[in-house]
Amino acid sequence: MYVSQIPIPRATTEQQAAIAALVEAILEQKERDAAADVGALEAEIDARVARLYGLSDGEMKMMFDE
Repeated sequence: MYVSQIPIPRATTEQQAAIAALVEAILEQKERDAAADVGALEAEIDARVARLYGLSDGEMKMMFDE
């Protein structure tokens, strides 16, 4: 019920393609080596999605720093 209240940002075709390319790169690496470190690619996806939501650099740092 509450999920419908979460705003979903609209991504341009270019933004969608860039994220899709990153996902494909992760899948390819994992297909070749299941233990492959894809953390940098996952972090890039996280950052791109956060930008779609309009998060500032400080907000992204707060969310993604471990």
